Amino acid sequence: MSTVGKLRTYFSIRELIQFVSELSRFHRIQGTKELIEASNYIRDTASDAGFDVVIHEFSYSSMPPYLPDITGWWVRDGAVELVKPFRKVLSSFTNASTTVVAHSPPGEFEGKVLYISDESKVPDSVDGIVLTHDTSFDMYVKVVRAGAQAIMYFRTEGDPSGIPYLGLFPSRRDLPNMKIPAVAISRSDAQEIIRCIEEGEEVVVKGFVKSGYTDEPPPARVIEVKIGDGYREVHVVAHYCHPAGTVNDNVSGSAGLLEAVLALDRAIRDGVIKLSSLGHPISAVWVPEYYGSFPLVLKKLNEGIEIAGAINLDMIGEKQSLTNSTLQLVRAPIKLLSNLEALAYYNLVSAIPSVPSFSSPSRLPKVRFAVVNYEVGSDHDAYITLGRPALMINQWPDKYYHSNLDRIDKFSPELASSISLAAISTAVEYSILDKSNRTHLKGLAEKYVRFVSGLDLLNVYHDTRLVRAREEIYNKLNSDGKGGATCSYRPAIVLKRHGLVITRSVRAYASTDTYLKFKLMLRRHRWLRTALNLLILNAYLHRKVPLKDAKLDLIGELGCDISDNVLDTL
Repeated sequence: MSTVGKLRTYFSIRELIQFVSELSRFHRIQGTKELIEASNYIRDTASDAGFDVVIHEFSYSSMPPYLPDITGWWVRDGAVELVKPFRKVLSSFTNASTTVVAHSPPGEFEGKVLYISDESKVPDSVDGIVLTHDTSFDMYVKVVRAGAQAIMYFRTEGDPSGIPYLGLFPSRRDLPNMKIPAVAISRSDAQEIIRCIEEGEEVVVKGFVKSGYTDEPPPARVIEVKIGDGYREVHVVAHYCHPAGTVNDNVSGSAGLLEAVLALDRAIRDGVIKLSSLGHPISAVWVPEYYGSFPLVLKKLNEGIEIAGAINLDMIGEKQSLTNSTLQLVRAPIKLLSNLEALAYYNLVSAIPSVPSFSSPSRLPKVRFAVVNYEVGSDHDAYITLGRPALMINQWPDKYYHSNLDRIDKFSPELASSISLAAISTAVEYSILDKSNRTHLKGLAEKYVRFVSGLDLLNVYHDTRLVRAREEIYNKLNSDGKGGATCSYRPAIVLKRHGLVITRSVRAYASTDTYLKFKLMLRRHRWLRTALNLLILNAYLHRKVPLKDAKLDLIGELGCDISDNVLDTL
């Protein structure tokens, strides 16, 4: 029987649903006390099961330089109501925790609504409340300086009735600008308000936010449960932050990982899985997104602990018939292709629900499933930017993403359990095989390389330049699936500091012209964030990279061309 099959016997879907329900009660915003309370729940559940839980705490005030510091914050209530031309409650914290924008200042407001689409259109003076879909921090600051009473946000994508989850997340130096309340409403209500304004009607809203800032935020707390001994760890990671009531992002991953670890422990206690057979320890890790994973990886590496690889569980519980999402195995960059990724693909395909085909012995997945080239956006980035193989299992797109409608009714316990079992089984099998049967592991990886390289080359077959670029990356892969040889040419790109490029950080250290150009580029092409991480990884692995080689590597990884002008800005 497969490892997935063995562990499925010990995996309780009833417990999984209980964990999802209880974890989602906490308003898990970074920099708040409730995020600590959520971590206590994970800690206590693991401790009660008999695990020795390791707590890592990192200060939001002294993060790595590429992660802006975050202030402490609390919120108790908030609401916004339409007063004219008719009365209607637009949103309330009681019914939707996303009503109050994360880290909004407190305050009361009542006045005329002015619709301003983006920061370039903010007038010098504003009398009233601004309605906008520009969610940038720059927009907030401009509206504050223009004298508005409050700002109401809506989102142009997703379900029109959803109230979006948005955040300001000011650093300490931003606090002088935090002067007006920020709330969120649905796109359908925003469009109705805009229509009234365009027809010449006066629109008036009133509302309030009860919140505040603290002198020092609670720590960014990481919970770790380690199974086995040694200094070469395999990580399975999930972030446990985000608003109360929201489930798929990412209570689904956190709860799934928690139940998977309990199932593994039960199997070990029954002798179904031999603890002595593990060649490396398996670390289950729950983190605040980025603010837990990046410091943790740095801490581990500084302590001399080797990380063999990581599997990131993010948004794994989608009920696809409602969310319109696709289950994705988001690969590591090609140059970090690994045995762990090969095992993860095999176990994921084996674990997800399937049905017999029409007239062959094959089986077909009951869910939409795709293998996707590397893209940024979650905690696998913390490992990849430091040259450690990491993949993400998630579901995308989700029409209810980052909104109050990401509720438990959109959650599939069956799919979440299959994905969680696939992830923990991959970690177990990698740990065992890397100790006892590396030949088998290598053979599996070689077959996987042929599979994904074939897909990668077919996907760019229309462009011989892209084909050559991808072939070059695959030709440099070592037999164990790690990146190619160190570059010895004269450098054009040199890594001076590892990390991640975040727009807020660029605003802090780049010139105004560069920052604005960079922000406009990202607004037009979100995938350029992935391009940046690939450049950072390439420089991290090789230290010195000629610009010509960096560009060839980049278009090979991305599978699309990139202009010299864009590359220069990046």
